[in-house]
Amino acid sequence: MKKTIIIILMSIMAIVSSGCVKARIYDFTAISTKPIKCENVDLTKLDKVEVSARKVFFLGWFFNYEDATDRAISKANGNLMLDAVVYQVYGYPFCSCVEVKGSVVKVPIN
Repeated sequence: MKKTIIIILMSIMAIVSSGCVKARIYDFTAISTKPIKCENVDLTKLDKVEVSARKVFFLGWFFNYEDATDRAISKANGNLMLDAVVYQVYGYPFCSCVEVKGSVVKVPIN
């Protein structure tokens, strides 16, 4: 009986203490989830909006950073993210989270 309680308590402690870990997995100079044309466009003169977005996946199933990227780009009403960094966050038991941070710009479509 005591061994079972100790094993259960140690399992709970392991799950709780393993949270809040953030790992940097990708760096992008420019990223978009839709095809756009950036020819003859000076990206330094466009207005940049700093954004961050998260997407949580239960048990890590269907892990996809594009969903978080879409959320970040649509949050700033743009179509291209510059200097994007993708993090994987382990902060929830049985879940993994993808976080995307970067600057979003609206590239004019010709």
